[in-house]
Amino acid sequence: MKKFISGFICGGLLFGGVTVFAADLKGALFNINSVEVDGAKITVNSKNKPFTFQGYAYFPSYMLPELGYEPSRSRDGKTVILNSTGKKVYATTGTIEAGNDFLIGAPEVVNTNAESSIMYDGSTVIKEQNGTTHLNYIYTMLGDYTPDSKGQAKITYQLDEKYRQFNAKAALIQHKLGSVSTQPVTVDVYLTDKGGQTTLYGSYTYSSTQEPQNLIVPLRYVDKITFAISSLGASKVEFAMFDPVFIK
Repeated sequence: MKKFISGFICGGLLFGGVTVFAADLKGALFNINSVEVDGAKITVNSKNKPFTFQGYAYFPSYMLPELGYEPSRSRDGKTVILNSTGKKVYATTGTIEAGNDFLIGAPEVVNTNAESSIMYDGSTVIKEQNGTTHLNYIYTMLGDYTPDSKGQAKITYQLDEKYRQFNAKAALIQHKLGSVSTQPVTVDVYLTDKGGQTTLYGSYTYSSTQEPQNLIVPLRYVDKITFAISSLGASKVEFAMFDPVFIK
């Protein structure tokens, strides 16, 4: 939610309609036509529009459910509470059995000089560098299986425009190898729309000196997502996305 608030000139929430406060808003600028959350743009159609007032940007609370948040107030009225809405679906691999609608399998995993493992509540634990353990993850080891050849894992999920966002944390790890590699790993995220057009959403580089980084990808109107995980180094390197989840 921090990213959402910081996307404005300054964080501000206005609960209720703007018109109620019109007498106190002399000089307000109704110059905001849309709100963008994690790359997804929401057009403002209501008469109660976001506005700028004395250097702060405000928006009416009716917009929050459409943005994926359920607003409420504490009993004393002094605290604004935002709860993320949407069903969480966890990444795994293979065919999903009926009744396990909280899981999504990767229909396509292509390894080139690499090996991959995608686990939900798996029996094998992986650890962050600080010792934090995870049972849900996308794990990849890239390396020197073939000399002078790029190590790459391409992992694709078919989404059919059913999801709002992908969330995970990502970092280099030490799992099967004796230590964390000093080689960087690059993750290119590709999004494919219903018409079959694929675009590069973002390219991210991870090094051994970094703490786990948030990887958040907006998925509105996305038919398919592909993670291309690669390394150009001559030795093996291990990488993981911790607790990968798709949010409807």
